[in-house]
Amino acid sequence: MNRLLGSTAPRWSLAPSKSKPGHTVTSIRFTLQHTDKPQEFVQNAYNALNPGGGFFCIEPVYDKFAAFMIQQIYHLIHANVAITRAPLDGPIMAGFVNQVDEINALARESPGFVAQPTPADEGQVFSGRALMNLSIWESVESLDRFTHQGRHALALERRAEWFEQYDGPNYVLYWAPAGHIPTEAEVKQRIDYLAKYGPTPFAFIFEQRFTVEEMLAFKKGARTF
Repeated sequence: MNRLLGSTAPRWSLAPSKSKPGHTVTSIRFTLQHTDKPQEFVQNAYNALNPGGGFFCIEPVYDKFAAFMIQQIYHLIHANVAITRAPLDGPIMAGFVNQVDEINALARESPGFVAQPTPADEGQVFSGRALMNLSIWESVESLDRFTHQGRHALALERRAEWFEQYDGPNYVLYWAPAGHIPTEAEVKQRIDYLAKYGPTPFAFIFEQRFTVEEMLAFKKGARTF
């Protein structure tokens, strides 16, 4: 960073985004080096500040400094776990299994839905009668509407017919950079943290939710998770 920006240290500030929930805006200001290739300089700065690529946008601000607004998008991870009362191919679970595809289709059509990915370690942490369902959303509000209204809400009312009482939290919410695909091990870590410490910006629930800004401040101040 110092090699790229010379002797001028960047100054960071954090402010809530005025666009969508799950967006944060960070401004970086530094003195523009003398160069006859300003576009190349900007691209090099972008690459240095965003080595992963893919989830940032840059907007120049024209004054005596070179200034850029870098926006990182965060999405909401929702993971729920359950222990089935019987094998999925048995008659006890038929009412649940028969509606899975329909409810998943409704989720994909819902405002704010992002993805329903498959973890890279699928079946390594939750297996047998232990199930984990994973979905990604733009905001807590969009997930809340889908979960507690309509067809999905009716299915929740019948949960006890198909699933045993889970020892600990049976779901967790948390923020992650857009494009991140959680693993089952990561989900278990978040659920364990929620069980131990209660709702925090690192792992929370609908009744006690946190913003991206609160998550970033919490993560910065925490020693370990």
